[in-house]
Amino acid sequence: MENIHHVSDTSYWVAAFRAQESERQDAVFKDTLAKKLSGDKGMAMIAETPGSAAMAFAMVTRTTAIDRLVMSAISQGVDTVINLDAGLDTRPYRMPLPKTLKWLEVDFEGIINYKNAMLSTDVPVCMLERIATDLSDRNARQTF
Repeated sequence: MENIHHVSDTSYWVAAFRAQESERQDAVFKDTLAKKLSGDKGMAMIAETPGSAAMAFAMVTRTTAIDRLVMSAISQGVDTVINLDAGLDTRPYRMPLPKTLKWLEVDFEGIINYKNAMLSTDVPVCMLERIATDLSDRNARQTF
């Protein structure tokens, strides 16, 4: 795909699929921030994705499955979520999470900076912290 130069670029692609789903009348979930985060870059990625309808189905299924896993863990007493390679995930904003839940997002510095800038006026429903760390770097990973 022409628009993917780094693994973190796929974050825009996944967010675009969430935005696309959110615009459907019968959407499985509503992610009001996905379109803002994916931007033109994410939409261009969808346009050049072969079999994009099948991929959209897979991304919606993946999103829904992870949402359910998170809610199940919380119902069993989990009070902290660590989202590694968080990308442009918006669960701390769109899910009915407890205010006391601690949510840590870890990703490359560029993604963290972009997300902080884009969501600077949006308020998460839980306690959210973002940490810029290159998890592909062994020393950085061990330090984290």
